[in-house]
Amino acid sequence: MLTCKYDEDAELIPGLRHNGSRPYPEGRERYWDPAMSNVDLDMAGVWPKNFCIGEAQCALGSEMLKSLDEINDTLIEQSEKIKAGLADTPEISFAKIPEGYRHVFHQFVLHFDGGDFGATRNDLMDIMVFKKKIRVIVQYYPLYRYPLFQKLGAGEHDCPVLESWWDNSFSFPWWCGIPDETIDYLVSSLKEAIAELKSR
Repeated sequence: MLTCKYDEDAELIPGLRHNGSRPYPEGRERYWDPAMSNVDLDMAGVWPKNFCIGEAQCALGSEMLKSLDEINDTLIEQSEKIKAGLADTPEISFAKIPEGYRHVFHQFVLHFDGGDFGATRNDLMDIMVFKKKIRVIVQYYPLYRYPLFQKLGAGEHDCPVLESWWDNSFSFPWWCGIPDETIDYLVSSLKEAIAELKSR
């Protein structure tokens, strides 16, 4: 626990506690734009740390390691069901997994290409969020776009593939053990959203 005598000192603590992470300002039209959370530098020359884990989380994590292979297998199985359901949807693609490797899907990220009919990721997400009531997200942001890294001199970049990929990618809601009917709803809703965009 850390206590502060002055409010201005207390305002610095969240950034120090959890890697400089904080929400974007209130009132954004789209909660996902540009990403779900920001990363900034509160104290010049002081790299933020990660002090957000406690004994309870460590105890739970140690126990869950016993089920890690089963959890990963379930996440992979879920991802395969979604990919199979979207196999006939050329506007959606996924990161390629090299032969002989596997991805355990901490998140389920999709890439949208609506260039042929002038639609953007935000257009697609608007339908998914506001019409289909599915909280799709843009989880992270390229590091060089965050104020933290820009303030530390790491904001310059030359990443054209990432720029193209990231600005058109989003994530489905994701957890271990998603029911098949929920997977079906995610897939059908995405197809319907794309069909709506193509018909505009």
